[in-house]
Amino acid sequence: GVWGTRAQRLGDPTLTDPDPRTPYTICGTWVDTSPSPDPEDGVASTDACAGSGSGAHQGADGLTAHYRQDKYPERGSDIPRVSGVEMRMIQAEEAMLDGRLDDFIVFINEARASYGDNAAGTGDVLPALTAPTEVGELDWPYDDTLGDAWSILDEERYATLWLTGKRFYDLDRWNHPFLDGGFLAPNIPGANAIARRASCMPVPKNECELNPNLQGDSICG
Repeated sequence: GVWGTRAQRLGDPTLTDPDPRTPYTICGTWVDTSPSPDPEDGVASTDACAGSGSGAHQGADGLTAHYRQDKYPERGSDIPRVSGVEMRMIQAEEAMLDGRLDDFIVFINEARASYGDNAAGTGDVLPALTAPTEVGELDWPYDDTLGDAWSILDEERYATLWLTGKRFYDLDRWNHPFLDGGFLAPNIPGANAIARRASCMPVPKNECELNPNLQGDSICG
């Protein structure tokens, strides 16, 4: 889901110009039955999303609202394997690694400008960014105030390629510090605790059990 992710902040529909690359709809609203707000009271539908039952407006935990991604609104929506804006991200990354920060920001801003005008019609919905003065480094937790090239590329590539299946690969090839950002399931105790986030999809258990080429392989644990 979108709740609690970087995309939630970027595409916040309450903003004057939410990021068009990460669109979503908030399907539920808090129900406060106690004198003071208590999220555990539950979530009620806003009728903003189709469907019936709690799953239409509640998130997976049953306590937070469902934040429905709107980038691909149909089950059969086409998801591009490559695109022009992705090519600009590749060019920007190559320029950054080569220390050409002026070229880097040109490619970034070319991609941003492709999303059109803002709601007021007074400029680009994604205005041009200022050229960074240093390459910097990847950071976690994310800090939008740094303005270095790595911070810009990380967020721009995240937003531009949101929901296209590219983020895992970026986290892995960059050895992103997000991977060491803590537990995914903090209630798992002791030796079974998760110290590092996964950067790829594991081989399914049934594949490990049924595929003779994988039986006994370390990839199956």
